[in-house]
Amino acid sequence: MHARVPSYSVIRRVMVNLDYEELQLVFNKWSQHYGVIPSSEWISIDGKSLKNTVSNYDNAKQNLISCVSAFAHQRRLVLGVKMMSNKQESEIYVVRELIDLLDLTGFEVPVEQWSLYG
Repeated sequence: MHARVPSYSVIRRVMVNLDYEELQLVFNKWSQHYGVIPSSEWISIDGKSLKNTVSNYDNAKQNLISCVSAFAHQRRLVLGVKMMSNKQESEIYVVRELIDLLDLTGFEVPVEQWSLYG
């Protein structure tokens, strides 16, 4: 029997119907098993839009799902994620929630342009 790659439509259907809140919870629980991150670690936080989650792409009610993640450079490890709907939340507030959730007080977090808007 030969293994096949799922078709585009199957992958899209899975992504559209995925419970992003549940994915976030499961991933964050899993990532906590990698031990304590030293405060000397550099942490980057950034959000990326998930392709094929856009709705109402052609009008002012446009919405899409983004994944904001915290990444530890030396360990090359994603520490945690927070999903957001761009119509309901601002990325800067989600970043602040992620910093609190992961208890990143005292860490070096490079500042990007989004910090200017918070």
